[in-house]
Amino acid sequence: MSVTGSDNGNPTTTPTPTPTSPYDLTAADNPGAVISHPLLKGSNYDEWACGIKTALSSRKKYGFLDGSIPRPAEGSADLEDWWTIQALLVSWIKMTIDPSIRSNISHRDVAKDLWDHLKKRFSVTNGPRIQQLKAELACCKQRGLAIEAYYGKLNRIWDNMAQYRPLRSCKCGKCECQLLL
Repeated sequence: MSVTGSDNGNPTTTPTPTPTSPYDLTAADNPGAVISHPLLKGSNYDEWACGIKTALSSRKKYGFLDGSIPRPAEGSADLEDWWTIQALLVSWIKMTIDPSIRSNISHRDVAKDLWDHLKKRFSVTNGPRIQQLKAELACCKQRGLAIEAYYGKLNRIWDNMAQYRPLRSCKCGKCECQLLL
């Protein structure tokens, strides 16, 4: 705690946040929890992956999936905790997969391996997916939807399309601003 001032002559204290380890777990971190919705059904991979990333980032666990928290060396004091987190993450990911797909996913002990496998299997990052999104946008009609719901539907399609648009940068070498165009 730190003293931040006084209130009527009495010092006031505020809790000082302490850095937490990515290996820390809470009572709510149980392997049977469904940490994100919707369930992965295959065609909704992008939406599902975004939900998982958000859920794990809020728990300081996404680094295990993107590789920024590597496996500790053999004999390290953190290795057992790393394996505990791996088991928890694999369970969480599997709990967010539709049962009809989950039964066809081969077991992985390491969450990053499972994450990469699902991305390779379900993420369509090529022309057909872009065409599918363009067709979805062209066919998008308000019909009986409230304006907010319709705008949300359009926004979701636009956001998905933006994921496939490559970032452009200056190629001339004369720019000093380092801004992407």
